[in-house]
Amino acid sequence: MGDRLTADERAVLLAVAQESSPVTARRARIVLAWDEGLEPEQIALQLGMSQRTVNRWLQAFFELGIAIFPDKVISEAIPSAQATMMAAPVQAYTSLGETPEGLRSGEDVRITTDELCRRYQVDMAHGQYVGRLAVELFGLTQSLHQLDLRYRNVIWNAGLLHNVAMAGGVSAHHTRGRDILLANPLSDLEDEDRAIIAVTTAFHRKGWSKRRLEKEPSYIALPEGVKPVALTLAALIRIADGLDYSQSQTTTLGQCIAGPSGVHISVAGPYAETDAARADEKADLWRALYNIPIHIAPYSEAVIPAAPEKPPLLERPGLTPDDLMCEAGRKILRFHFRRMLYHEPGTRLGQDIEALHDMRVATRRMRAALRVFGPFFEKGFRRRLLQGLRLTGSALGAVRDLDVFMEYARTYLSGLPPERQHELDPLFDYWHAERESARAKMLAYLESPAYQKFVRFCEEFVETPGLGCADRRGRQPAPERVRQVAPRQVYARYEAVWGYEGVLQDAPIATLHALRIDGKRLRYTLEFFREVLGSEIEEVIGILIKMQDHLGALHDADVSQSLLRTHMERLLRQARKQQKRAMVPPSLPPLNGIVAYLQDREQELERLREGVLPVWSAVVAPETRRKLALALSVL
Repeated sequence: MGDRLTADERAVLLAVAQESSPVTARRARIVLAWDEGLEPEQIALQLGMSQRTVNRWLQAFFELGIAIFPDKVISEAIPSAQATMMAAPVQAYTSLGETPEGLRSGEDVRITTDELCRRYQVDMAHGQYVGRLAVELFGLTQSLHQLDLRYRNVIWNAGLLHNVAMAGGVSAHHTRGRDILLANPLSDLEDEDRAIIAVTTAFHRKGWSKRRLEKEPSYIALPEGVKPVALTLAALIRIADGLDYSQSQTTTLGQCIAGPSGVHISVAGPYAETDAARADEKADLWRALYNIPIHIAPYSEAVIPAAPEKPPLLERPGLTPDDLMCEAGRKILRFHFRRMLYHEPGTRLGQDIEALHDMRVATRRMRAALRVFGPFFEKGFRRRLLQGLRLTGSALGAVRDLDVFMEYARTYLSGLPPERQHELDPLFDYWHAERESARAKMLAYLESPAYQKFVRFCEEFVETPGLGCADRRGRQPAPERVRQVAPRQVYARYEAVWGYEGVLQDAPIATLHALRIDGKRLRYTLEFFREVLGSEIEEVIGILIKMQDHLGALHDADVSQSLLRTHMERLLRQARKQQKRAMVPPSLPPLNGIVAYLQDREQELERLREGVLPVWSAVVAPETRRKLALALSVL
């Protein structure tokens, strides 16, 4: 048995779990599983419910104890102990004020942050959510506070640990938490960063006033150069904590604008009104530090200043057969750069996942254009463009990939009977947490000086004719106009796709992925030159799109399998660790839903593999080659 509950509490909970209705029995099993040392995520998997439900009832138990059950349930379970059980407080299994034994003897005993959280029963769902919100806020306001990006890790941990002493009661938990952090050296945090987090914990609650600075020992002890950092992070933690005042982990950041004239933050979610009001109240430290307006409101009420007007989208790049390849490439890059900027506000807002998709597509098209037109630019310009596009694409891709995987899973669930449509809830909880983390990193990147510098450089490059063109003077005559170069570029990529003849029958997945990439390069090249080619090119592109869609779905099915297997291995490792720690018989987490979905993905992969040869054959068919030749013949 665990040692977080008193003997009386455990006796009551066991009786409720065995004899009560399914609803209250499940509630008792949540607390009993926590008493055995399981984390909320593990409890959710074991009992087949969402992690949010587990966190809600654990938090209620921390605050109310046995009183989370109706009087009738308690009276039926333990009649003779009803009054005692109703009043029984939650007992912490570790004294919250206790100094570790090693520290009493002067030894520097270090534990990990995770171990500290387990020791003091941190509400991980709330702590992690506040941490993610704080990282997002850090990125959104980076242009104002200009702190080093390494402090993103510090503020994440500050959010995780701000309620480290909450299990011992709400009263003065901010100062008890400060003392816990100062008394426990951590192996995965520098001592100075831990000292900063102690300050953010001390300041995360109660109204703000300058007098608190004069009396707060953790702040006074900081080096002078670190004090402004600690106060800025504390200001952001206060706001982030307010944004989960409902303890629901449902309030998300919407459209946000931060600049010298003010900070405007809109939030969405079922408890947005309550959380926004609390966060706006707790923004008092931020206002005191930066002396600029800050407004936090539900999305429906938020007044967001109009964003600077972006250049209008171009209907087409405007290529002509006589364009120099350098200037043709500039036109293609400008066409897609405008689209990248156009979809950036929607990507930041996060309410329509298609905005993120379209912004990512624009960066991919630009990278593909540099493969075609890059040799006609100077190496330095080409290198700077590629570096910025890779970083941007990587930041966007981490979020977009999770959107795709979740959409496939939703489609799969929609075909199941209603009683099975919650089989993947724990997996979705994990994916949502991963997406929130990836989105926070994406927003931090979009606010970073590196991204802003890239946008300015790209803007100048695509709008300045002649800039960055390779100097070809003094060289042997060579084709450099669109009508001279396009046929060679197209046929070189068509040749690569045609080269798969003879290897596609029973081809391994790696070969099919290579075909997908070569097919994508051919398609993009045709789309870049489509303005100057004959009308037949539209049919050729349509045939290529069918192959690309087929191979893209195959790729997604393959990656989904890998993700599902990795997730199951992670769950099994966690189960083994918990079993070893609690010394209980082996007990596998419920994986039936994930296994069934994995089998569905495997069947889908095999179905798609069987269909590769027909879609490829259409691309290299004589009629397709004839249409391609006709389209190029107009140059």
